[in-house]
Amino acid sequence: MTGQELLANLYPTLLRIAPSDKNVELYREIQDSLSRFEIVDSFSQLRRSTTAEGLSLEILLFNDKKVHDIVISRTTISFISVITKSINMAFIQTSYGHITNATGQSTLIDSLNLTISYGDDKPRTLIYATEVKRFSDINRIQNNLLNLIAK
Repeated sequence: MTGQELLANLYPTLLRIAPSDKNVELYREIQDSLSRFEIVDSFSQLRRSTTAEGLSLEILLFNDKKVHDIVISRTTISFISVITKSINMAFIQTSYGHITNATGQSTLIDSLNLTISYGDDKPRTLIYATEVKRFSDINRIQNNLLNLIAK
């Protein structure tokens, strides 16, 4: 599957966040630019936006040459591309269980983070936060990415 095909499949999900017309136009441009990008693996999710109001669509896709991180909200787009060989670490961290506060109220903690570190001089990270139920997907992504790097 190509990046263009993946983004075409995710288009109905994108419409759920009610993006601006400009963001739809930019999404289409990103989609077209990935027409020859053969995907090894990908991950996508809708989640509450950390930079804008409402939801955002987060997309991670990669092959042996590049990793693309695309985050689109109603009013913002972030499109980061990283050379796959520049990745030096990927790790998964989970938190799951009930925590009781001082008043006795119990809260369920359910989080899973995939952190991908890249760069030598000034290390940077890509972080994907989701729920523990997505562990198998995240574990697959991590293994496939690290297997590409190890070649």
